[in-house]
Amino acid sequence: MPDIELTCRLHKKSGKHVIRVNTGDTVDSLIGVVKRAFGCDEARDIVLWKTEMPNELEDAFTNLILAEGDNMTRLTAGILTRFWGEGRLLEDHTHVIIDSPTLEKNAELRNKDNEIDKLCGELELYSDENASDYIITDNSHSGEGYLKDLCYAKIIRINDVLRIKKRYKNINVHIQCKVTNFDDGMLSVMLDRNEEQEKGFFSLAQLEKWLVEHSLDAEDIHNISYEHSGDNIEIIRNERLLGSIRTRRNCYIYNQKNRKDSAKLESKQDADLSETLSRLSITDGTDRDSSIDSESITVSVFDQYETGDNRSDTLSHVYTPEQVRTYLKEFGFDQSDAEKWDQPIEVPIGVDTSLWIAREAVIYGLKFEAISLYPELIDYARGFGEIPDFVTTKYQMVDTNRLVTGGDIHEPFPKSLGIIKWQLQKGLGGLDEILGLIVKEKNITTHDLLYRGVRAYGLIPDDISYGFSANSLDCDFGRGLYTTPSIEYAIKHIKDCGSIRVGALMVFDWKDHGGRGLETKRLEGEEWTGTVKACICNRDTNNKKRGPLRLSGDILVGAISSNNEAVGKCATPIPSNDKQVVGRTQKGLKAFENRLMAIIYLFK
Repeated sequence: MPDIELTCRLHKKSGKHVIRVNTGDTVDSLIGVVKRAFGCDEARDIVLWKTEMPNELEDAFTNLILAEGDNMTRLTAGILTRFWGEGRLLEDHTHVIIDSPTLEKNAELRNKDNEIDKLCGELELYSDENASDYIITDNSHSGEGYLKDLCYAKIIRINDVLRIKKRYKNINVHIQCKVTNFDDGMLSVMLDRNEEQEKGFFSLAQLEKWLVEHSLDAEDIHNISYEHSGDNIEIIRNERLLGSIRTRRNCYIYNQKNRKDSAKLESKQDADLSETLSRLSITDGTDRDSSIDSESITVSVFDQYETGDNRSDTLSHVYTPEQVRTYLKEFGFDQSDAEKWDQPIEVPIGVDTSLWIAREAVIYGLKFEAISLYPELIDYARGFGEIPDFVTTKYQMVDTNRLVTGGDIHEPFPKSLGIIKWQLQKGLGGLDEILGLIVKEKNITTHDLLYRGVRAYGLIPDDISYGFSANSLDCDFGRGLYTTPSIEYAIKHIKDCGSIRVGALMVFDWKDHGGRGLETKRLEGEEWTGTVKACICNRDTNNKKRGPLRLSGDILVGAISSNNEAVGKCATPIPSNDKQVVGRTQKGLKAFENRLMAIIYLFK
């Protein structure tokens, strides 16, 4: 009997879900597929209704009454061929309405998770945007003074990636460069994928023109206006898209207008801290479940870390685990989670204490029972996107174009890919079976696979539309596309972004090691140590500052460092047992594009 794809909706909820079943399956098995699609195996109250309603009638779905009628039939026990006998379905229609309070509640919790992701990004940006006290006084929108303001206000920083991703004369342009220096009004950048192409600029218009000239043929660059470079050039920092330069500048000015001068700001911080301490000490000690010191532990980070490599450059307030637990309970975090919190939290001076503690808890993975969003925070952070509706817990081959929102796929990518979604869990339960399906059609084994952890669903359409880019920062081998033969490490890379965050695994067929014509360089011993230290802390093995590292090889292979953060403070790198395979040049990136064979979407 034929397979069919059913478009399903939760009763009176927005959003569609596509699931694939066989008409020879039973209604009970369809309910099981629905449970897996919604990631809620414990649901016991699912009732399914067959319908044929156009997807465009959103209002009709919102007000739909479930009752037997001309266009509504309750699915009872039996074979699905009873309801879809010939396996033919109307396109752009909804075929199943799902009535389940449990699934509805589960969907609401997922939406709250998305709100927390959004808040986490806002919190990170909040501290980022208050990193400089520089005052922007020039209201001009171009020229040398404009560029100086961007750099002095730390809107653009060394190691930021600047990118253009737009259409010029109906041609898609996607090009990136890395900021290497800012000196005497000149911004120096290095072209992505070609470290030899490095140049300095005194205006954004010059930079945009240079990037466009490296992307288009000579006959296509005539009559292009560079008056809106601030809108056309975007900033990527630590793999997070911050938005256009103009947007970031406007946000900085907005915050600047709402700040006092530095003396008043410090005074306000002291007053806020005193108020917090008073509030924490109001309750009589005999009535409290946990004992909290009457004074906050207010220390210099220098007092905590006595050795040079571990010193921080800023002062901070450190809150004890007991104090943090009190904050978490007041915020509405889960009470049992709050009681288990056993770590102090260090809050830098100049950052709102409440927001910072919430940020730390969110990154750790604690769930909110109730929280109000902060209106003073402006949302310019990139969202994480959604799993496409047609991706289910059943492995399937799809046209790669379906993963792209408009436009065509980047040419080296294969025309079809295997896709599936897998519920994130402890261990790798079920993944072996999925990997078996992926390699089944090829003459390969799972030992021939490489994995890339992607921390946001929304990055996948960008990659497939414009191609992979080598914009990873603070990584062992510098800029590049990072993969690993360890699926456990790839999943850890995603989860390290915060346990509530989700992403995907890109799976590559690396049996031929990238094919002929590629130069693969293996880094070991002192060469590995020197490379990692130079790439992360920009110093040689003698701790002397050095310029950009020039590495040969389209593909770099070597151990993953086990102490990346410490190397950032120029400690000696320590290799782990996990390996990494990194595409650095355009040839290396194309090899990965051509060998992408499957995407596993992770969800909670």
